[in-house]
Amino acid sequence: MNILIIGTVGSGKTSIGFTLATMLKMKVIELDTLVLNHTGYSSIEDVYKYRVSLWKECELEISKDVSLEDNTVFICGGGFVENELNFTYFREHSRRLFTIYIHSTPQTIANRLKKITNNKDVKIDDRIKKIYEKRDLLCRLHADFVVENEKKEIVDVAEEVWQLIKQDH
Repeated sequence: MNILIIGTVGSGKTSIGFTLATMLKMKVIELDTLVLNHTGYSSIEDVYKYRVSLWKECELEISKDVSLEDNTVFICGGGFVENELNFTYFREHSRRLFTIYIHSTPQTIANRLKKITNNKDVKIDDRIKKIYEKRDLLCRLHADFVVENEKKEIVDVAEEVWQLIKQDH
């Protein structure tokens, strides 16, 4: 069984993915980290600013390679949902695949990012809203389950994900 965790930046994908992997005694792979290392850039922002095509190409290559793994929770980058081929690799290679959309509202995401980055810039709100509008529908189209992450503890969200998978398994 493999689990893809999708969602927008700041939705809690990473924290929930690592918690879920620990609960289920599964491996965890954070795709953005692998892709960033593959690009040779030092930050995701730099790659997106200067070479977004490189990011997308590397993301596809990494998805193709790691989709052969089993018993793994994959934490996908926010832009992962923008390329159908990423999902195709995982569907073709996974014995059983669950795609979980961790959903948070744009305001909650903006508040989390402001807190994490210690940046009170109101422009974050506008940028997050644009990203959210672009990716929310794609996430919903690809997700087996949508799990809300508003004012919940990480462990509670991970437990909710596990309950949904058990019911469907």
